[in-house]
Amino acid sequence: MSSVERDVRAGRVRGAWRGGVARFLGIPYGRPLTGAARFAAPDTAVTWDGVLDATAFGPSPPQAPDSRRLPGPSDARRPPGPSDSDPDDYLRVNVWTPDPDATGLPVIVWVCGDGFVAGASADPSFEGTGLARDANVVLVSMDHRLGMDGFALLEDAPANRGLLDQAAALRWVRDNVAAFGGDPGNVTVYGQSAGAACVAALVTMPSNRGLFRRVVLGSVPNAYLSPERARRVAADVAGLVGARPTAGDLAHVPADDLVKAVGAGPAQNVPGPVVDGEVLAADPWTAFGDGALADVPLMIGHTRNEYRLFVARAGLLGRVTADVADHALGALAPPGGPDAYREAHPDAGPEELYDLVLSDALFRMGTYRLAELHQGPTYLYELGLTVPAHEGALGAPHCADIPLLFDVFDAGLGVELFEGNPSCTARKLGARMRRAWGEFARGGDPGWLPFDRDRRLTRVFDEHLSEVRYPEEASRRIWSDVRFGPLPAS
Repeated sequence: MSSVERDVRAGRVRGAWRGGVARFLGIPYGRPLTGAARFAAPDTAVTWDGVLDATAFGPSPPQAPDSRRLPGPSDARRPPGPSDSDPDDYLRVNVWTPDPDATGLPVIVWVCGDGFVAGASADPSFEGTGLARDANVVLVSMDHRLGMDGFALLEDAPANRGLLDQAAALRWVRDNVAAFGGDPGNVTVYGQSAGAACVAALVTMPSNRGLFRRVVLGSVPNAYLSPERARRVAADVAGLVGARPTAGDLAHVPADDLVKAVGAGPAQNVPGPVVDGEVLAADPWTAFGDGALADVPLMIGHTRNEYRLFVARAGLLGRVTADVADHALGALAPPGGPDAYREAHPDAGPEELYDLVLSDALFRMGTYRLAELHQGPTYLYELGLTVPAHEGALGAPHCADIPLLFDVFDAGLGVELFEGNPSCTARKLGARMRRAWGEFARGGDPGWLPFDRDRRLTRVFDEHLSEVRYPEEASRRIWSDVRFGPLPAS
């Protein structure tokens, strides 16, 4: 691979060509998170001498185990990074550009998901060569603080440090992306799953206005915490390691020990973005409804069978009983919802009802409601392509869009969902999606008619492309009166 060098504000970087795209990996945008810096706002005063080798990913944040292999809760991990790097020096960005000598290429900034406690740019699922090449964009990804380090609400530290890291990365893009052929005035921020929750928060923060022009959200979870709940989560997790929920105490606890403590506790004790009233003033549903992004084009969507991925990972395919389905309906459906689900799907068995209510409660309906509330140009989509994993039993599950968009089928999610051997239909669909994402980033129009509350037009990405009235009409009606917002303390 031939090398290529560029100058950024902090110094000179050396990347390499791969697949017709120049990659610059592991560029610091913040100083190492050691000592008092661990729970502080990111320090972006970064410089270096000579030429920085940007041909390998930097260290990844300490984080929960890879959910694709379902290990035990005590198995913390750090995904691959250079062996000679400071493990706390993980505030890094990565850049893929089809033409570093260009001027004015649209820019997509990618924020990955994985439940606020995992996710790393080094994950091969997010290798950006295919998306940058086929969308003809400069693609930027990042690493940021996760779990307790990133999101625990502590009385002596700024809230939402993971969001502050992401905002710092956006400012890095503004200041440096022109060196790679990108237009700093034409930035689209794109997140999926927990990454979409972060992006939906980032773009409503007044301090970030001017750092982006367009937004793409995929499978947005209803995962924002009220201050009361966030304080309880922080106290519970800190108690497991014998500490108080303060930065002063937790700074002495190894990050991997906090990761293990989060994994050892109940599922509801997971730190996430908190509507603290300062860093994040309002949840996205409130902010979108108040017109916070009325001048910003939005592309937003979900997969058809969001929750089946988690059913499969838990080993529950074909094993969901009527009692389990009844409990999920009773706990998660809106008032009157259990009967409404059964009436709307009279032939559905327990597993289908279980998947429907969990898909709606966790991803589909919150995502759809943001489309309804957004007051600017809105483009809604649903991915309906059945993946081959488990002989098609997953339908179109959570994360099925990632291998298609990144054109990565031989590693990570591509192996898990497409078994490393996508059909010609899947490959063609992925190419169409990459072009649509590129067109949206370029000019704000992905190639289908915009959504409005009357027609509710939705682009369905399946074996054949179509534009239809929102396909999940039964669920939309069941959830029509639900107000999404921060999760309460109990």
